[in-house]
Amino acid sequence: MIPSMFSESPPEMQEHAAVDFVNTVRYIISIFAIQGGAMVRQPNTTTTGGAFNELTIFLMWNKATEVPGYDSSKYRKDRCGTWIERASYGTLGDRGWEIDHIKPVAQRGSDELSNLQPLHWKNNRGKGDSYPNWSCTVI
Repeated sequence: MIPSMFSESPPEMQEHAAVDFVNTVRYIISIFAIQGGAMVRQPNTTTTGGAFNELTIFLMWNKATEVPGYDSSKYRKDRCGTWIERASYGTLGDRGWEIDHIKPVAQRGSDELSNLQPLHWKNNRGKGDSYPNWSCTVI
């Protein structure tokens, strides 16, 4: 059911707003999920739960695949072939991306640059703690 705050909008806005609402709720749940009595580390954070620094973000952007004919300072693709946008780091938009631990922190993965990669946020969430075998969520 669509929350009442969306019911006065045109149908196409209702659908878009409902999808945004559901994605937001899923994100909030992922942040506050409790596992084994302890808070689960948020996606797109270091092994200690902190934010990645600007140098790491820059280096991860440079690991993404350049696409001929597109400005590589603005647009690239992650390892799944999903478009990401430099300005959309840390967002949940169409081209939003995050820094993923290739070997998950839950499996003792580190913050070493060799263990980090840029992934579209949906691919990162889909991957979760799967390692070494996982499938892309968005291509």
